[in-house]
Amino acid sequence: MNIKVLVGDNTSLIGKKIMLELLKNGVYSSSCKSGYDSVRVMTADIRPEIVIIFVYDENDGAYSFVSELKSKYPEMAVLTCVFSSDMNVHRRLVEAGAAYSFYMPINRNLLMEHIIEILCHENKSDFAVSTELFLKSCGFPNKLKGFRYLSAAIGICIEEPAMLSGKITEIYERIGEKCRTKPYLAERSLRNLTETAYRDGKVNMLSERKPTNGELICMVCDEYIKYLRQHFVSSGEQ
Repeated sequence: MNIKVLVGDNTSLIGKKIMLELLKNGVYSSSCKSGYDSVRVMTADIRPEIVIIFVYDENDGAYSFVSELKSKYPEMAVLTCVFSSDMNVHRRLVEAGAAYSFYMPINRNLLMEHIIEILCHENKSDFAVSTELFLKSCGFPNKLKGFRYLSAAIGICIEEPAMLSGKITEIYERIGEKCRTKPYLAERSLRNLTETAYRDGKVNMLSERKPTNGELICMVCDEYIKYLRQHFVSSGEQ
């Protein structure tokens, strides 16, 4: 199991809730006791892509610890959660090397948004995992080859929205390159997926008329954007 996030708190009130949210989004995480020594040891052991540390007192060595982590692991993102709303504290933590600094009590939606953003930027395969989780939640049968190709199509069209403007042939070609298949096989598998999903009636977004492959891709991309906004964009709650 590839642990991507280390949560520097293992209490049920904070750390375990964050880990549960990460797991719901397909991101494996681990936790340790709060405190810089515990985070230091665990980070060296599992080498996560993101580490979340909790700062209870900015004068307890927080700035130097963030700087230490970034110096030892320059590719790793450090997120700080601070029990202070003093913007100078957050600014100094960012200057020390934190990618983002949040104030407690944490807005978990906002935290998830930035974690997913970092992982998607660092590792494109995480974006694929996210789209597959979305398609599965919609009811698309994930045992069909077209499921993987539809997931790839979302990634392609989200990165290049112009592809949605009648460039279905090019989408097949790009799917073929990405998934190591022939464009005509991608087209056939997507058509089979559409027919199966339409026949079974398990996908709510499908209209009364069976959509073409191009219509399906446009429809799914629209719903996926709504999904991201709902799950990863801050709701304003604290």
